Amino acid sequence: MHLVLSIGLIIVSFRWGDWGNWGRYYPTLLYMALFTCLYEYISHEHFHLWDFEKHFLHKSIAHALHIFIINPLLTFVFLSNYQNQKLMKQIYYMLKWIIILTVLEGIMVYFHALTHYNNWNLWWSFIFYMVMLPMLRLHFLKPKLALILSVLCTIFYLFVFDYI
Repeated sequence: MHLVLSIGLIIVSFRWGDWGNWGRYYPTLLYMALFTCLYEYISHEHFHLWDFEKHFLHKSIAHALHIFIINPLLTFVFLSNYQNQKLMKQIYYMLKWIIILTVLEGIMVYFHALTHYNNWNLWWSFIFYMVMLPMLRLHFLKPKLALILSVLCTIFYLFVFDYI
């Protein structure tokens, strides 16, 4: 499933990604990869909110695909098509992506490619995407502010899910 998602996103990114200006998005792609790695570091071996299940790919390969291909390409396509229009259109665009990501995660859970732990569920994912997508846009526009807010959000989740 992770390999199919990777290949699909590569195709989608060639169709809808702004490759002519990819350098503008590069810092935010690194930001996404960094926070994905941070989750992996925090959750490694003992405290997962979610984790990939081993199918025909080893879990470490699935994680690498998400760190280096899936999450950055999702970020790239999301930002490439974000338009500074009226607030309602921006909200609609965000909501559309939140639903797409939640449905994709739901499919992965249904097919046992992903498992939730420690009271995490699709509703928490929905809420997380409601924070993550605006944070990606904020990082694109004001990286320092996004980094500060991201650290605060991380601390919030660590408290809520009894990690600290």
